[in-house]
Amino acid sequence: MKAASISLACLCILWACSLGGPAQNAPGILNISIIDAATKQRIPARVEVLDRDGKGYIAETALLIGGDCTDREVPSQNTLEQCLGELTPKFTSLHTGTDQFFADGACRLPVPPGDYRIRVFRGLEYRVNSRELPVRPGQTHDVVVALKRWSNLAEKGWHSADSHLHIGREFKELNPRICKFMQAEDINVGNLIQWGNARHFHNARQYAFGPEGQYHEGDYWLASGQENPRTHFLGHTLTLGGGNPINVPDAYLVYKNFWEESRRQNALSGYCHFALRRGAEDGIILDLFDNLLTFIEIIQNERGIYQIWYDALNLGFRLVPIAGTDYPCGLTAQVTPGRERFYTRVEGPLTYDSWLEGIRRGRTFVTNGPLLEFTVSGKRIGDEIELSETGPVVIEASVRFDAERDNVEALEIVENGEVVRRFPRVGSAEEIRCRFERDIDESSWLAVRASGRKRGELPSQRLADTQVAPSLAHSAPIYVTLKNAPVLGTHRRVKFIAAAWLERLAGLEYRLADNRLRDLANYSASDGVSADDLRKNKDALLRRIAIAKQQLNDRAR
Repeated sequence: MKAASISLACLCILWACSLGGPAQNAPGILNISIIDAATKQRIPARVEVLDRDGKGYIAETALLIGGDCTDREVPSQNTLEQCLGELTPKFTSLHTGTDQFFADGACRLPVPPGDYRIRVFRGLEYRVNSRELPVRPGQTHDVVVALKRWSNLAEKGWHSADSHLHIGREFKELNPRICKFMQAEDINVGNLIQWGNARHFHNARQYAFGPEGQYHEGDYWLASGQENPRTHFLGHTLTLGGGNPINVPDAYLVYKNFWEESRRQNALSGYCHFALRRGAEDGIILDLFDNLLTFIEIIQNERGIYQIWYDALNLGFRLVPIAGTDYPCGLTAQVTPGRERFYTRVEGPLTYDSWLEGIRRGRTFVTNGPLLEFTVSGKRIGDEIELSETGPVVIEASVRFDAERDNVEALEIVENGEVVRRFPRVGSAEEIRCRFERDIDESSWLAVRASGRKRGELPSQRLADTQVAPSLAHSAPIYVTLKNAPVLGTHRRVKFIAAAWLERLAGLEYRLADNRLRDLANYSASDGVSADDLRKNKDALLRRIAIAKQQLNDRAR
């Protein structure tokens, strides 16, 4: 009788399980909602869900993401469905080594029972939300993640941008998806870059340029730009805000032709990839003296390359610093958009045109985490002060940062390319501030920069000599002009800059000799030029070199 009772009890348990009792290995369900802690509104974000072994899980509803680094001999003929089919829901972070995904404010994940760590990220100005969660068999877990801002620069008129995103956009129907992707990293302006080379200009193709190629949802904008021309020995370039794509295939190596058309279209142009040193030092030396360039991309691939920019500023050229990731090309395939970004101060509501105007006025700072503020006698970044005589100015600067992600070690004031004051971090403070007077005895430019180390992140292969990824930020200058005194580009230091640049031009001339053209040609598949291209453009390039040499010789005297 007792045995019969036990058997009956077992049958009852089995029957109960068959009616819906969870099996021991039945998956649990994670329903994750992501909201802004202040507004209570759902917001897109980047999500990481890891089990105890570090395995990542991707939501069924993850945003499809991706870019286009393929150098195509013929333009893509993809349909919209084929474009979507080339996207992926998974992203493997270079800096954490983990699988992550992007969510449009909410997501659903079936996962095996066990213990999980959930982390949610959104750009630079939100704190990372991290939590541990046990998932039980067959249970649904509703998780609300409230992301808190530690900064809100948009309220002060400063808006973030990535200058350099190789995201193809052949159909305007892709706009909402891409815009959500940008919102997940809190990028106010995403510049989607079509790129080319001496053979063709149709990679990462955009469906339209100018106003027709712009799209926005609130204060999040997409616009078409171009990386063309680009060669390994003159450098890669960007043009932002053009009404039409610009290409001059018959004179591809004479970049001035592109800059003149860019100016006619009221667009902004400059050099990019200074962190990669792809010949841009030589190209910019050739082109600066035409006064057609606006910006220079000085932070990318975890590096800040400042010296060539400092030299240009000391020669009197007011180049504006910008930054971008080159997503998803090269090593940046595993870097999130906006990892390196820049902020632009905009007057009034954010539009793409008002944003371009902010760049024209030099109202920018670049960063991969730290946020800068800077004034000189009340004037702000990009402004100019005129002094009737030598005397003091009041410098105020600060850097703020999320100490869980950035260990900023110092704030530095730069005058005419030299660090004149350095302020170290004190204790565990999340900001460094300074205020002091400095005597100005010559026309000058002043800027602020910050440096330190990232926390909890791995450096990329480009930083094989270090174990820690750097934390970087640099402002555009504030200019101080002393009346009735020599202008900035005539200071004694200019002679040394001019002499060094003349050596570079001599090296470029040497490489353009007839018996060396084949060595210069076909350097790489994606941006090399043929020997025929070099022969066709050689005389025009030598004339450009001669003009630049004359300008530099005048300054070297």
